[in-house]
Amino acid sequence: MSRHARHRSNDLARSQIQKEHVAKYIDIKNVLKERIVSNYYPVDLPLPTEPELAEELGVARMTLRRAMDELEKEGSLRREQGRGSYPTGRRFYPGFFESPEFGRWAETTERRTVVLSVQTTQATPEVGALLDLPEHAPVLTLRRQRWAAGRPLMVEHWFISAALIPDAFFNHMTADSLYEVLISLGLTLSHVQQDLQAVSLNVQEAEALNVQPGTPAFLLRRTVSDAAQRVLHVKLWFSGDAPAFHAVFNQ
Repeated sequence: MSRHARHRSNDLARSQIQKEHVAKYIDIKNVLKERIVSNYYPVDLPLPTEPELAEELGVARMTLRRAMDELEKEGSLRREQGRGSYPTGRRFYPGFFESPEFGRWAETTERRTVVLSVQTTQATPEVGALLDLPEHAPVLTLRRQRWAAGRPLMVEHWFISAALIPDAFFNHMTADSLYEVLISLGLTLSHVQQDLQAVSLNVQEAEALNVQPGTPAFLLRRTVSDAAQRVLHVKLWFSGDAPAFHAVFNQ
């Protein structure tokens, strides 16, 4: 075998190992998240140690640590030096759908979120109906881009009842999960309704995604409530191959 062929073979082997590692850590992350959601790990007790978990789950500690790092970033775990890792008690999951674009954004360590605009406006008839607000009630509108691999993959347009937003929220507008931010600031989110449909991008959203107007995409509309009222509505535009669906998730 030539030197060039050996290098190519080694590169392919390394690539396959990296893919298997990513798949394994996602599996472990999902197992741990399910245990947290089901209260298998109580909030007031630490998880087993990393060596114990790695042995139980049959994975390397590096793989386990990456899964736990992601759960900590999401707000599902907190680590206390010298004491261990604890579930946070935050269990808001808005429901998931399979999309290569969204998956790439969630998995890459090079992702970033950019705030395009933020302002408080009066509720339009459409937004007022979605959030069950009176005409002209104050609404926070927030537009964000999700970037990965050097390009925007998603655009988000948030509408949140301004009366419910703590001042501290404005310090966290680039967080991965605004739901977890709101929960950490005292809101109780318990109900999600969402719809996904195929659309053609208008000029504004096409520009934000750096594509031509009319490009096929998917639009996810999601309304989130607490036990008493609707809290927010968000529209997300992204490319991908997910089927259209409608779902309601109760926490």
